[in-house]
Amino acid sequence: MTGFRSLHMIALASLCVLHASPVLGDLVLVRCETTKGPIRIDVHPDWAPLGAQRFLELVNTRFFDDVGLTRVVKGFLVQFGIAADPHVQQQWNAKGNIQDDPNIGTAVKRGTMAYAGSGKNSRSTQIWISFQPSSGLGTQPWEVPFGQVHEDDMAVVDSWYSGYGDMSAFGGRGPDQGRQQQQGNGYLKSFPELDYIKSCAVVDRPATEER
Repeated sequence: MTGFRSLHMIALASLCVLHASPVLGDLVLVRCETTKGPIRIDVHPDWAPLGAQRFLELVNTRFFDDVGLTRVVKGFLVQFGIAADPHVQQQWNAKGNIQDDPNIGTAVKRGTMAYAGSGKNSRSTQIWISFQPSSGLGTQPWEVPFGQVHEDDMAVVDSWYSGYGDMSAFGGRGPDQGRQQQQGNGYLKSFPELDYIKSCAVVDRPATEER
């Protein structure tokens, strides 16, 4: 994928999200295919409008294609969101972070999704899924939940390879994020057991589905 094409896709997806944003409170259903099976995600714009919009931009530009599930810490969280192609990651880094959403007190449950960050207004492309309810997660300004994995699909999340543990910066054997940002999936070849998100897309919600 050329740099020009990547930038064009990012811009086009941003316009699509802006012009086709759901009414506040409407759910958006996203389906992600992974190496262990599919998961469905309810995206909640009423929980975090800016966080939900950024996630849908990432989905619509196919950012998550072949993204490694690089931080899988059992009983805590799964973190992912560094592009397979380092040029794509550089373009999103240049696009800049988004502002924090107001925290309306949405509880972190099993399967809750929010952004990883490092301070105020630091949300970019990295996201986590909680393995279990947590009173510690969701307390920081950048950790406002925006989505929820369907409970029926959490067995897939549970099955993602966790043998590397936490990232190297936190004493685990997982990939180094700096090298991953610079080298993309070429670097991840050194971690052959990793699972991956293969693709994500917005899908129509069945009329009979109530969530």
